[in-house]
Amino acid sequence: MRVAIKSALLALPVSTLALASAVAADLPTRKPAPTFVPAPPIFTWTGFYVGAQGGWAGGGSDKVGLITNVPAIGSNGNVGDLAGDGGFIGLRAGYDHQFAGSPLVLGVVGDINYNWIKESIGGAYLPATTYFGSSRVDWDGALRLKIGYAFDRFMVYGTGGVAFANQKYTLGTTTPLASLLDAKSTHVGWTLGAGVQYAITNNLVAGLDYRYAQFEAKRHTGAVFPAGVISTSAAPNYHKVAATLDWKF
Repeated sequence: MRVAIKSALLALPVSTLALASAVAADLPTRKPAPTFVPAPPIFTWTGFYVGAQGGWAGGGSDKVGLITNVPAIGSNGNVGDLAGDGGFIGLRAGYDHQFAGSPLVLGVVGDINYNWIKESIGGAYLPATTYFGSSRVDWDGALRLKIGYAFDRFMVYGTGGVAFANQKYTLGTTTPLASLLDAKSTHVGWTLGAGVQYAITNNLVAGLDYRYAQFEAKRHTGAVFPAGVISTSAAPNYHKVAATLDWKF
């Protein structure tokens, strides 16, 4: 009898601990609920954008031929090259569309630039005619289509379209007779190129763009003093490399 009572008393603390553990397990926990972190949205190139660009242009060809009806001056089919080079800055805007579930991106982009693209020539040719010339592309622009392949935030693309350039052009002689050809004209042509872009954020996009632009030649005519005419053909072709920075909406 005493042994049974003693065993019951010894078992009481163990039972109490078990009961307390069971009750504690049923009480609400104070641990914070797990936080749900949504997956980051998949980046898309679709959207409008505006931006700025700047770089260098040059390396083209604009052969100058001085043609005259004055025997004392004579004619020369190649007195130099007035294809200029220099820097430029400009503005750009466009729209890209990336097809759902596809890396293919199609877009359209336009730009307008202020230029320092210029060149000058001078010298003499038989029969002892001294000549001079200069050209400058004040502004240029383009409207292009773009096709790209996206690797998430990085894209490579090809581009092509129509190009415009406004050129100031001077050509003249000083001996044995004075002549002057002074013209300003807007040229229209085509442009082809390629580039890369990287989306630094969902809105800020940096890139590097290369293009070659070729324009139709225009005939310019000037006067020889005291009488006569000189003429030449001008076409300001050039390569362009630009760093770009766009804000995508």
